[in-house]
Amino acid sequence: SLHKNTVRGNLYVSVRGGGTCNTEFESLTGNSMAFLPANTYPYEGYLNRDTFSLASYFKDKGYEIASLHLSEKKNWNRQTVYPYLSLEPFFSIRDYPRVPTLRGYATDAFDLETLQKVEEKMSGRKKFLFNVTMQNHGGYAPTNDLTPTFSMKKYEKEAGGDLNPLEVYDTVVRLSDDAIKKLINTYQKDPEPVMIIIYGDHQPALGDAADKLLFGEEQAGEGGKEKLAKYKTPFIIWTNYETPEKRIDALSANYLSYLILKTAGEPLTPYEALIGRCYEEYPVISAYGILDKDGKYVENMADMENKDAILQKNEILLDYAYAQYNNLFDKNRVDKLFTQIPKEEPEK
Repeated sequence: SLHKNTVRGNLYVSVRGGGTCNTEFESLTGNSMAFLPANTYPYEGYLNRDTFSLASYFKDKGYEIASLHLSEKKNWNRQTVYPYLSLEPFFSIRDYPRVPTLRGYATDAFDLETLQKVEEKMSGRKKFLFNVTMQNHGGYAPTNDLTPTFSMKKYEKEAGGDLNPLEVYDTVVRLSDDAIKKLINTYQKDPEPVMIIIYGDHQPALGDAADKLLFGEEQAGEGGKEKLAKYKTPFIIWTNYETPEKRIDALSANYLSYLILKTAGEPLTPYEALIGRCYEEYPVISAYGILDKDGKYVENMADMENKDAILQKNEILLDYAYAQYNNLFDKNRVDKLFTQIPKEEPEK
């Protein structure tokens, strides 16, 4: 359990059971899936030129960049998209001949050890690394190389079905906790200031029985605000230096880059400043709905006609949507909106 020098809370995402690339897209760029057609994947259709990202921001400030994903580069077209996001060099499973696996996926213990080695080999003092882990990827059928740490059998009658997937998921998450603890303990002693951000890309698909047990009869349905509970993951920002502890109940993935920059005391580009103003009014904007600053569910954004009506009623949302369009699609993109960093930085 981490509390000291942390900002933590609930991260609302636009995918469930898969679609990691969309959470990457939102968290790295500040763009929102709410303003794009339903069931689309920007990594596979919209990113075809250099695009602002957290990596490009820090690269422009002289940081050395690296990314790691211990699976195939072709997954979600990352081999094409990562260069557009300044996530180079990009290390994959092909760069490591002997990778320990669990359920067929690289273990988090090995992944985070590898990430640390990549960081240690980087020559600069200022570094930005992006890492996509694989250990807890679905599905969650029992395997010979994993023994669940506890049994859910006594809950199966209440849930109305098999809870083996929940047992498997709980076990691999506990192993992730151990790996993260080791990483944090290592960088706690680092003489340089270090910030580590950890967040979930989406909730796992564990089956109807697990959904009933975890969310109840009502939330297992598809309605309104209740549905958003199935699109919520944890996030944490930890530093090895003094950072005021803060708990954020609701933050959607498109705001994560803004929160990281604010927590780090970094100046904002005009686009990130606009995103920050939108966050003050609507802390959650996702493909499945909007929550305003009072926690009220505004609308489902999945329907295009409904989406247009919502935007026309909300000036700050409309400004955000227009700016995102300019960022992603406009041939006459106003680059300074996304790249201009104020010369005078605020006090840290």
